[in-house]
Amino acid sequence: MGKGINVLEKSLEILVISHKYPPSIGGMQKQCYELVEGLSKKTKVHRLIQTEGVSKLLFFLTAVSKARKILKANPEISLIYVNDGLMAFVLTKLLRGLQVPIVVTIHGLDIVFPMQFYQRWVKSKLSKYDAVVAVSDATQKECLIRGLNSERVHMVKNGFELPSGDKVSHDTIIAKLKSDYDFDPENKRIIVSIGRGVRRKGFSWFVRNVLTQLPDDVCYLIVGPPANTGLIKTLRFILPKRLFDFLVLFAGLAVDEVEIVDAIKEFKLSDRVRRVSHLSNEELTQLIQLADISVMPNVKVEGDFEGFGLVALEAASNATMCVAAGIEGITTAIEDGVNGILLPSGDDELWVKRLEGLLDDEDKLNEMSMTFQQNTLKQSYSWGQMVEEYYDIFKQVAQKGRTVK
Repeated sequence: MGKGINVLEKSLEILVISHKYPPSIGGMQKQCYELVEGLSKKTKVHRLIQTEGVSKLLFFLTAVSKARKILKANPEISLIYVNDGLMAFVLTKLLRGLQVPIVVTIHGLDIVFPMQFYQRWVKSKLSKYDAVVAVSDATQKECLIRGLNSERVHMVKNGFELPSGDKVSHDTIIAKLKSDYDFDPENKRIIVSIGRGVRRKGFSWFVRNVLTQLPDDVCYLIVGPPANTGLIKTLRFILPKRLFDFLVLFAGLAVDEVEIVDAIKEFKLSDRVRRVSHLSNEELTQLIQLADISVMPNVKVEGDFEGFGLVALEAASNATMCVAAGIEGITTAIEDGVNGILLPSGDDELWVKRLEGLLDDEDKLNEMSMTFQQNTLKQSYSWGQMVEEYYDIFKQVAQKGRTVK
């Protein structure tokens, strides 16, 4: 018997099915990667994962047949894990006659997606999964609102990479900002946001309603993948509004990027706003620590949802003050006054007042940031802990077998 692996662990073979995985970038991809890597150290894991160069459509069209082939060739598989609601939707036909229990993670948008046919599927088919894992309290609540059995819905927070807590040199990121983005951070106070330019992130709202009211030496750096704003404008022009809005949610089109560009032009902010892309992990850490404040200015968007607040934890753990909208899954990551500050979403007057107060008292800002860092690290929830919680759920589900028909 292998060291550290008992009989029960040997018998738990898992098939993981996911279309969200590195090198594709995003929180769901990172969560899936860490989970698969962690599980692989504990038991045998079979992978049906969309690889680079394979179209998503082709992967979706062949997923059911490929899954059945893997199950037939590996009768020892005792559990199937699906990494998000959209993938679960695609796998609906796999449920027919399935003898192996199946578990799905729900992140946020994949439970609130507003199309009627999808919501009908949530109520009729998602309940056919043996267990549902929600990534935050708010996501779990949305699952229960839709009638899912509370005994089958579990909440497991996403983990995050625990930093050393040490300050790093900012030389590399400063040089990159100067050379690649014509931005010199010297004598500037920096606010940073991290994420794709989708509407719910609230980046354009922040530029228009908050940054414009802050002093001229306050600059805003938005870190995330670049977006084809020309294509987005074209789609918005040629498509019916309903179809365009569907694509914005379904495909995650970075439509807010267009609004950011328009706001920069309207308010003449080209010297104060930069969209920064293609940063290494080291450069991202440097930028987070270089910033005075990190913000998650999320806004409510019908049919969309912030499942968790991972970037808030990353900022807090690097001793950078995080100010976030107190909505949806963000409130699972940030506790107001403990490891960050939560403000009402969309209240520009309060946001401006609070940010000005923080920026104008550097000593107080640094003191609070250090306290919030210590609290974050004390309450740290690592990827390893996340894996252990998933593994415990998987063992329980596998022992019961397929209980839903």
